[in-house]
Amino acid sequence: MDQKIKRDSQIIQDKKVTIDGLSFYYRLVGNYQKPPLVFLHGHPMPSRPADSIDFTNVLLEFSKYFYVIAPEHIGTMRSTPAPKSMTMNDRARIVCQLLERLGIQKTIMSGRSFGGLVAASFAVAYPDKIKRLILIDSSTTCQIKKYTWLLRLRYWIYKIMIALPLLIRLKRQLI
Repeated sequence: MDQKIKRDSQIIQDKKVTIDGLSFYYRLVGNYQKPPLVFLHGHPMPSRPADSIDFTNVLLEFSKYFYVIAPEHIGTMRSTPAPKSMTMNDRARIVCQLLERLGIQKTIMSGRSFGGLVAASFAVAYPDKIKRLILIDSSTTCQIKKYTWLLRLRYWIYKIMIALPLLIRLKRQLI
């Protein structure tokens, strides 16, 4: 069931797909001639209704610069419940198959929170299909144990980037 939503003069295509017997929705926003960007949302809490999780404003902002592909995770929102044995690598494989169906060879992969774990798994499993990796508020504990050090390094670089301007300002005030 495909649906088109118009918001802020942008068309948001809401589509449903079945991969490996699992059905889920994804959104397409923007001009397909722009560089593709996959946005993987965080995992909603089970007690919150699916319609309370709305990333439309984020997708519209990204679509100014990118062709945005935003799949819902298996087991969340409107998708098929996830099998108990589903791993992050399984989730990454499903995203890869979606991109293949859409004819996308390489993408910028962005993931927020839980989506960052899927994005990191995708980057490890399919390095030739990724241009850039953007992790937003993602955990450093994941099933990619040999790459955990990289996620921790990213965390500390982020902390330094926040602290450095404050330290420079403080130094200037003291001089």
